[in-house]
Amino acid sequence: MIAVILAAGLGTRMRSELPKVMHPVADRPMIDHVVQLALDAGATTVAVVVGYRRELVEEHLRRTFPGAPLRFCVQEQMRGTGDAVRSSRQAWATGDDRVLVLCGDVPNVPAQLVAQLLDQHVAGGHPASLVTAIAPPGTAYGRIVRAPDGAVRAIVEWKDATDEQREIREINTGLYVFEAAFLRDHIDGLDTNNAQGELYLTDLIAVAAAAPAGCGCLVAPDITALDGVNTPDDLKRADAVARQRATATA
Repeated sequence: MIAVILAAGLGTRMRSELPKVMHPVADRPMIDHVVQLALDAGATTVAVVVGYRRELVEEHLRRTFPGAPLRFCVQEQMRGTGDAVRSSRQAWATGDDRVLVLCGDVPNVPAQLVAQLLDQHVAGGHPASLVTAIAPPGTAYGRIVRAPDGAVRAIVEWKDATDEQREIREINTGLYVFEAAFLRDHIDGLDTNNAQGELYLTDLIAVAAAAPAGCGCLVAPDITALDGVNTPDDLKRADAVARQRATATA
């Protein structure tokens, strides 16, 4: 398995010159928690997609994880999550690996949840699988659109969603696993025909849903540990969650 960690963002809402993923959660840069999660999940390569102040991120991770199978891939322009994953193509350009996609600004993902996602993905033979959660009304994440039989049909990003779709409570958490061959076959087909003019990785879910095996989906029991960090207030909440979890497992 290859892990791809999206860590290229500027984090402008953090009001800091630090790359967003270098802000501390439980006394460690949040990217450390995500890299450790990938390694614990069994990744044989951890491809970190870097961009803003990438030298700082790379130097820190090489020093913190000596000997780890790290690989750094550069996202030259911020053109969306699809472009970020495409920037890591060198890591999954050949072979039959599975590709676990993690967000560098979501530091509290439980290892057990990743293990469950991987197990379910393999058992179902899906080309792609994702983790969803039930969010409070108005939360501005992508909405999970399901078919009448309950199967995942697509993800619609908040800015592209209709008023009816925005009433859906099930949201995308940004945690995925793909078959590498599926990514190679379809990632270049992404386009920017959307409200943000970006390449959405989420568009691949509809492609996977149309495949014979369909798209796998695991609904997380709690959204708290899956919240991303975008603002200083988010960082405080993530820090509190991490410390509470550390205390509970001590």
